[in-house]
Amino acid sequence: MHVAEQKFATFLRSRPASLLLIVAGLVMTLAAPMLGLIPVLPDAGTSSALIEFPFSLSVPSWATALMLLAVTAMMFHINRRYNLLRTTRIVYAGFFMLMCGAAPAPPTETVMSTLLAMVLLVSLALYYLLYNRPRDRRKVFLTGVILGSAVLLHRATILYLPVLILGLTQMRIFSSRSLAALIIGLLTPAWIAWAIFDVSFNFHISVWRESPFVYFRHPSLWPAVASVVLTLLAGFVMGFMVLIKVLTLNARARALNGLLTLMAVASGIFIIADFENLFFYLTALNCFVAFQIAHFFRLNRHRSSYISVTILIIAYTAIYVCPLIL
Repeated sequence: MHVAEQKFATFLRSRPASLLLIVAGLVMTLAAPMLGLIPVLPDAGTSSALIEFPFSLSVPSWATALMLLAVTAMMFHINRRYNLLRTTRIVYAGFFMLMCGAAPAPPTETVMSTLLAMVLLVSLALYYLLYNRPRDRRKVFLTGVILGSAVLLHRATILYLPVLILGLTQMRIFSSRSLAALIIGLLTPAWIAWAIFDVSFNFHISVWRESPFVYFRHPSLWPAVASVVLTLLAGFVMGFMVLIKVLTLNARARALNGLLTLMAVASGIFIIADFENLFFYLTALNCFVAFQIAHFFRLNRHRSSYISVTILIIAYTAIYVCPLIL
């Protein structure tokens, strides 16, 4: 690389560049309602909650920004506590905020989308603590309780149960007792809600009720679709290149990064299979792919790495700006 290219690549990896991306993502999120960029979802007809709640989960844009910052803070904690990317740089945080800002979610979807990302990140943190500690089942139970509580708010959260079960194997803690602890923890919130409040449950999860071409016919949804396609492509290419490098690390590093990759792959599969809940999975997908992008950028020092990252920044910005121009 030329000197100018080296300086630019170094800047992209720096904390100021990441902070600029975070600020850009926040501005995009806060400005979206005023610019008319909040998409209009087709009427789903039924609530996504497992039980009925007497309150609305819709929040203003400033609350959305705060929740995304909370997810970013959790990402920072995980990387710093477990040395996941083996660097203190916060490239992942900048990309996460930019990716979320590029395709802002409707107010009715924001809370559950960010909550899902936070639930999965907390589950990751608990699992990382349990690596090769099969007798410590209390944290496995707690993970089940956290997931079960999220299921009460959105039924589709249950799709991540097989991922957490596979995670037990990934963390070398799988046994009949740890599996039982996870399942019992999952059922506990619903049992408490039924025993105390005598609630009724709606177990129906609808998938592919209509064609994607019909569902996404509204132009306001196109930026979200473009963002998902770009994120899936970046996650596949960069995640694969990261995986090759990760395989050369020690067993613990492979396990931690493997579980992160598993979460990313699962989120990508769910967002395609359950496309009518696209915004529900989008924040989590952005979160895990942002980790993959940052890891790719750290591991690859050659010229194409900074070019790829720059193209992604331009592409996500274009997804946000294009509806304002067209």
